[in-house]
Amino acid sequence: MGYGMDCERVEGIHRRPGRVSLENDLLEFRGSDTRTRIGVADVSAIEVRDGILSLTYSKGTLHLDLGEEAEKWAHRLRHPPSRLDKLGIQPGDRVRRVGDFPDDFCHELTVLPVTDAEPPTWILFMAPTPQALHRLPPLGTARALWIVYPRREVREADVLQAGRSAGLLDTKVLRFSPTHTGLKFVARKSKRP
Repeated sequence: MGYGMDCERVEGIHRRPGRVSLENDLLEFRGSDTRTRIGVADVSAIEVRDGILSLTYSKGTLHLDLGEEAEKWAHRLRHPPSRLDKLGIQPGDRVRRVGDFPDDFCHELTVLPVTDAEPPTWILFMAPTPQALHRLPPLGTARALWIVYPRREVREADVLQAGRSAGLLDTKVLRFSPTHTGLKFVARKSKRP
């Protein structure tokens, strides 16, 4: 889930109204005649003064008048949620991984730490091909099933169809990595234990 609010872009004595949003690793300002997109990893300095959030990045500095919200936005940019935060995984949760996940992600799970005890709190399913979607693990009593897939090889429509065909409800999407997306599925209310 991203953040967004109306604000003003400050350029010297000029102010341009618009909307700023922060989604995953991208901050974007949209005005009536301008659009600026900044990757959070590209931000080299973050300052707040009198309600003005200033972001220095490779192409210059963006000044946004966010008023009382400026400090909150600075905090979000300085301390972005981790991938596990976005997945909803907490220390002590039980995670069942189905499929081959990247080593860096497996390391994140051990650092948190989580366990692989049964029954799982979360099921993470790696679908490297469209054919893999025919082997979705049952949700059982798990809180949710995350289907992670490579964007170039698997279409989102196919993932949605597979989850819905299994009687599940899609509730969230996230950028799992630069190449992979994750879709979260839960049991429909009528089917929840």
